[in-house]
Amino acid sequence: MGSSVERFCLLLMGIALVIVAVRVFQEAKENSKQKAFVREIMLLVLSGSVTTFIVTDTGLRFLYRHFGLYGMRGVVCAVVIGLGVGAHYWKRMNQSSYGICEVIFGSLSGIFITFSLSLDTPLMSQWVGLGGSAYIIARGLNNVFEAKEKKNLSAIQDSL
Repeated sequence: MGSSVERFCLLLMGIALVIVAVRVFQEAKENSKQKAFVREIMLLVLSGSVTTFIVTDTGLRFLYRHFGLYGMRGVVCAVVIGLGVGAHYWKRMNQSSYGICEVIFGSLSGIFITFSLSLDTPLMSQWVGLGGSAYIIARGLNNVFEAKEKKNLSAIQDSL
């Protein structure tokens, strides 16, 4: 399945998804409105696992063998669009955990790209990827901060 760095990053990503899912589940116990949200998170974790399988060389070869070139591309596109839609709803329901996951994803992406840098032939795409990772981390921290502000504002309004 790839290098040991890839396996290490996938392991860290899996652990991070479990931590976020546990945190969201604990919040759902306190608020019955979020029970449906927990189901969405579990679907997101499942789709993340499917995506991880697809983006590995083994997954792409499997899809190519069973669906052909255009079928493989169609499945990858459908998964990406599905993840985007799911992420949109996740952010609307729980901006804080979404931000935490963005920070984790951005960090792991940066680590993976950094360990794949070559001194002989550094690629522009790798530097763009590192810049994108930094942006995702900043955006995630901003989402966490905004969620805390909204919570504090709500608490102030409730006390009035």
